[in-house]
Amino acid sequence: METQRYLPIIEKLIEETGAHESNMLSDCLLRVVTYELLFGKGLGGRDAGSFRKGIRPYQRKMKDALKKLKEDMGASNGKELLEKFGLQAKEDPMPRWVRVNLLKTTVQEVEDIFIADGCICILSWKAVDDLVRGKDAKAISSLMDEYITSLQPWQFMSDLHLPDVLVFSPATPLFKHHLTLDKKIILMDKASCIPARVLSPPRDSHVVDACAAPGNKTNHLSCIMQNTGKVFAFDLDQKRTETLKAMVEKSGSTNVEAQCADFLEIDPTDPKYAKVTHILTDPSCSGSGIVSRKDHLTGETTSRTRLKLLRGLQLRILNHAMLFPAVERVIYSTCSVHREENEEVVWRILEANPEFDLETVLPSWHHRPTKASSRNEEGEDQNEEEYYETDVNYSHLREKLDEEITRKCLRASFNVDKTNGFFVALFKKSRNFSNETRQGEGEHTVGEDETQEGEVEGNCKDDEYAEVEQVKEDRSKLMDASEHGLDATTKSKKRRFSGSAEEDSSLIKGENSLKKKKKKRKKDKTRDQSILNEDDFGDVKQFDHSLEDAKVTLTSDDADNDVDVKADVVVRDKEEEATRFD
Repeated sequence: METQRYLPIIEKLIEETGAHESNMLSDCLLRVVTYELLFGKGLGGRDAGSFRKGIRPYQRKMKDALKKLKEDMGASNGKELLEKFGLQAKEDPMPRWVRVNLLKTTVQEVEDIFIADGCICILSWKAVDDLVRGKDAKAISSLMDEYITSLQPWQFMSDLHLPDVLVFSPATPLFKHHLTLDKKIILMDKASCIPARVLSPPRDSHVVDACAAPGNKTNHLSCIMQNTGKVFAFDLDQKRTETLKAMVEKSGSTNVEAQCADFLEIDPTDPKYAKVTHILTDPSCSGSGIVSRKDHLTGETTSRTRLKLLRGLQLRILNHAMLFPAVERVIYSTCSVHREENEEVVWRILEANPEFDLETVLPSWHHRPTKASSRNEEGEDQNEEEYYETDVNYSHLREKLDEEITRKCLRASFNVDKTNGFFVALFKKSRNFSNETRQGEGEHTVGEDETQEGEVEGNCKDDEYAEVEQVKEDRSKLMDASEHGLDATTKSKKRRFSGSAEEDSSLIKGENSLKKKKKKRKKDKTRDQSILNEDDFGDVKQFDHSLEDAKVTLTSDDADNDVDVKADVVVRDKEEEATRFD
């Protein structure tokens, strides 16, 4: 009973010291032994020898970690620490989210196993449909919050939004559970489970996971497709690719082809990808939504310069996904709270790719983006220029897209949803897309009276206008159907976009195919692409950096919520030392 009282503290210390990696003690026994070592009567006695041996490699680390925790919490003894930690836990409870790997088991089987282990299921998956039937998104959100708040130690429930997700009380030990080790359950934040579920590729589909490592979303795609069709999974880094391949193998995903490759270097017109209809993009981001980082407590912020660098990479990846000729649906997600990486990326992509529309992400979800001038998620008034970069002033376009993004994209946060901060947007290609029709729409959204390019530029700052235009220009340079003798069917699918209505009608008549791959690059060089400006980062340009100038550094998985590893971009300025964005 005492072990259970101290369980949140014990769990924290076990995680920090890596004691959960011990193979000599079972999951439950490890927690009991840790309690006795740190808060109980110790591990004396003749019968405790094997226990001491199991905990000995971590004993000093645990005592040091406990001492530091007491200092941080202002506690002089275990009882005070328990009181202070309990208060903090009430203010900051992060439930444990679990996704059931449907390739290896069923939700019912997992529920039964946990019940047999002594856990209490307060809401079975069978009861969810009846519970939410007839309720709107707001009511479902309130109900979900009530259930999560009421979770006691060793209790769990089925999620109200995602059919293959379970949620446990924060103190439930899951790291060494046999279901976790066997990959029958995946420790994965609920928000990270949304993209694949929303994309929902049907059986026998061909799908691309553009930035796939460590592979949790890749496995989720396989589950949804029931291991049919094909999932092309890419990652730029060799070590991350090995992690991806290991995850794919252990989780039973047999329809995945994992490659160590830069997604931006993949040729969408390669016949190999001719049937790709669904693409998942979860590119590198600031990671500002990850709760365990607690940037709001440490005072850490993400610089505007770094956000522009990341946004440039995100724009290029998402834009590249839309070049696949048969693509129908593209999903975009980040674990960032910054609008620069979320809403701004979406409206720039929509403006540059008029053949794509937004679809509502998870209609049963209540939490949506706020408009640029509204309050933030904590209810605080925000100065528009501070919270949402409003350098672009396309009044009609901005207003229209802001309204659409507010209704259709999804936001998640700890304060509202008890998840990591997350953003999801779903793009769908319009089946009835007409170049002429969309050209007219483009003129209207820019402004009914804005027929001159100069007038358009007069309504925005040069750097942000150039960023949108560069996305279009990059796309135009890649696509030139006339040079490749494409068949009539391909030519009939040409797409149209440019900086102004006049350019649409006179200079760019549409495009649907890529130019042949860029000139051969030396095999001994690994290259990365970034979008940045040499002067003020406002104008978007593409640079090919060798490993000496740009590289990807890795952050480890969040062991609790299994946040997908995000690559941090390191850019070496011409006159400054390399700056690491952690």
